[in-house]
Amino acid sequence: MSVRAASLAVLACGGAVGLGGCATTIDAGKAEKRVKELTEEKFRIDVRSVDCPGGHKARKGDVLTCRIVATDGSTATATLTEKDDKGDVDITVVPQAARIDATRAAALIRSAVVQQVGARVKRVSCPPGRVAKAGDSFTCRVTGADGTAGDAIVNETDESGQITVSAPFLHIGDIERRLARQFAAELGGKATVSCPEIVPPQAGGRFRCQATGARSGARTVEVRQLDGQGHVRGTLRPGTGG
Repeated sequence: MSVRAASLAVLACGGAVGLGGCATTIDAGKAEKRVKELTEEKFRIDVRSVDCPGGHKARKGDVLTCRIVATDGSTATATLTEKDDKGDVDITVVPQAARIDATRAAALIRSAVVQQVGARVKRVSCPPGRVAKAGDSFTCRVTGADGTAGDAIVNETDESGQITVSAPFLHIGDIERRLARQFAAELGGKATVSCPEIVPPQAGGRFRCQATGARSGARTVEVRQLDGQGHVRGTLRPGTGG
């Protein structure tokens, strides 16, 4: 399984790893090589570089820190805990906390709203700087081209910042087409209906649309949601809508 550096779990080597230099100094080159090998072997990621401090005298109980950079730019740290004065250490790799890419989340939501809901989107606003945590979720504000708005949901699937999104809005395009067919005869032939872009599903919820017929002016359609699944009932009001 391929694991990005930003999603590394804590790695503790069971045995001591000898990194002693010619005397009692930690060999930074050996440390960097071993950290790279362990990281790639256990997590199958591509490591660009490892930087460990040099010239440190081996002393039991001391802890050194190495910086790991993966080829994708993500980072992690490795701690070297000295088991004795001979350069034998235990190595632990700890990832840098991954953060949710708010720009990517917004782009995924915009695409979902356009494709799944059929709405025109003016903007999507997601909170920046969230630390990724598997199982967490948060909302992003979606604003339609007409100014109507609602919240999309982002689910965090792991600690590396991977996400899934859902756009829990009514498919307005479908509703507009159904209402246009329903009121075509009453409006004098072919009808067009325009509804708000962003409408969250809510049983009993109400909203208004505008209907225009081939030989009639604009009329208001009062729409009531029968459930939270997109089933609605429309009532055409007399006179000019507004």
